[in-house]
Amino acid sequence: MKERDFCKQTPHSYFSTTSSICSKRLLQIRNRIFPTSEKPL
Repeated sequence: MKERDFCKQTPHSYFSTTSSICSKRLLQIRNRIFPTSEKPL
Protein backbone atom coordinates (compact mmCIF):
# COMPACT_ATOMS: atom_id res chain seq x y z
CA MET A 1 0.00 0.00 0.00
CA LYS A 2 1.12 3.53 -0.72
CA GLU A 3 1.21 4.69 2.91
CA ARG A 4 3.29 1.77 4.05
CA ASP A 5 5.69 2.12 1.13
CA PHE A 6 6.07 5.81 1.82
CA CYS A 7 6.80 5.18 5.48
CA LYS A 8 9.25 2.44 4.62
CA GLN A 9 11.18 4.45 2.03
CA THR A 10 11.55 7.68 3.97
CA PRO A 11 14.93 8.36 5.62
CA HIS A 12 14.98 7.75 9.36
CA SER A 13 15.38 11.42 10.30
CA TYR A 14 12.45 12.39 8.13
CA PHE A 15 10.52 9.31 9.18
CA SER A 16 10.70 10.32 12.83
CA THR A 17 8.85 13.54 12.04
CA THR A 18 6.15 11.74 10.09
CA SER A 19 6.04 8.57 12.19
CA SER A 20 2.81 9.62 13.86
CA ILE A 21 1.14 10.15 10.49
CA CYS A 22 2.51 6.89 9.13
CA SER A 23 1.49 4.91 12.18
CA LYS A 24 -1.99 6.41 12.08
CA ARG A 25 -2.38 5.43 8.45
CA LEU A 26 -1.00 1.98 9.11
CA LEU A 27 -3.35 1.54 12.04
CA GLN A 28 -6.28 2.46 9.83
CA ILE A 29 -5.15 -0.08 7.24
CA ARG A 30 -4.54 -2.71 9.90
CA ASN A 31 -7.93 -2.11 11.47
CA ARG A 32 -9.44 -2.66 8.07
CA ILE A 33 -7.64 -5.98 7.66
CA PHE A 34 -7.88 -7.27 11.22
CA PRO A 35 -10.73 -6.86 13.69
CA THR A 36 -9.75 -4.58 16.54
CA SER A 37 -9.96 -7.43 19.03
CA GLU A 38 -7.63 -9.63 16.98
CA LYS A 39 -4.85 -7.18 16.15
CA PRO A 40 -1.34 -8.70 16.28
CA LEU A 41 -0.28 -5.77 18.44
